[in-house]
Amino acid sequence: MCIITFSSINHLLWECPLARNVWALCQGKIQKCSNAEQDFFALFRMMANRLTKMELDRWATISWALWIARNKFYFEKVQQHPKAILEGQIGYLEEYQRLCAAMGNH
Repeated sequence: MCIITFSSINHLLWECPLARNVWALCQGKIQKCSNAEQDFFALFRMMANRLTKMELDRWATISWALWIARNKFYFEKVQQHPKAILEGQIGYLEEYQRLCAAMGNH
């Protein structure tokens, strides 16, 4: 059984070279945010306090995209290019925003 700890999540989201390359492609406050919190929930609270809603949505979907990329590498031995990870995240976020807008119109 694989145990996921905050240090492994922290490594996955911020420290590994793939994650660093993805974050380096981002612009604005997201790229410059610290990862100094002790657990993921504290990290999320810190992000929620520092970022706008749009930036927080983007941070969350990038984090999710990194998790998916990590699983693809771990289980399928396929490593995605950082730009492809970021572009995929943008697609997910735009689709989500369209869905929210459509639901708000009803």
